Amino acid sequence: MKLYGFGPTRSLRALWGLKELDSDFEFVPVNLAAGEHRRPDFLRLNPAGKVPVLVDGDLVLTESAAIVMYLADNIATRGCCRPISRRGPKHSAGSCSP
Repeated sequence: MKLYGFGPTRSLRALWGLKELDSDFEFVPVNLAAGEHRRPDFLRLNPAGKVPVLVDGDLVLTESAAIVMYLADNIATRGCCRPISRRGPKHSAGSCSP
C-alpha cells in the first residue's frame, strides 16, 4: 500500500489513520511547491493533481475522507475493529471497545 502526500495538507488525515491501524505502507512525498503533483506519472493516479492518494493493489482513492473510510472498513477489520456501519452512528461498531 502506498500513500502519496505532502506535509500540511489533508494527507495528514490519511497518514494518521494508517499509523493508528499500524498498517504496512510506504509514504511517497509529493512536493507541491516543486510542482510534482502536475507530473504525468502523478496525474495518472489523480487527474485532479491533488493529494492524498492511496494505492492499495489496483484500488486508487483520491479523497482523504474516502481513504479513512476504506481503512476503517477494510484494514481495521484485520485487527480488533469491526467495520463502521453505513446506517449512522447509532448503529456504528467502529471502535475497538467490547
